Amino acid sequence: MLVRRSSSERSDLGGPQSLITMASVRSRAQVPVGSAQWMHDENDHVLQFGVQEAEDFAFAARNEVEWLNEHMADIFTKTQV
Repeated sequence: MLVRRSSSERSDLGGPQSLITMASVRSRAQVPVGSAQWMHDENDHVLQFGVQEAEDFAFAARNEVEWLNEHMADIFTKTQV
């Protein structure tokens, strides 16, 4: 059951992403816990989560290294002049 809310109430829900999450939770609830399909779905979810976490970490690390390289380049060019 989807409850319609005002726009101010929707902001507390996290936007459209939370609606997608609620729909996926509902669809997973229909599969019996412990069944082969449930295990497959859970495994897929964990793998997707792991890939997303790795991508987020790599993005953050890449930004930090780029920032460090830029500032170190500034330091070395200023001291050599």
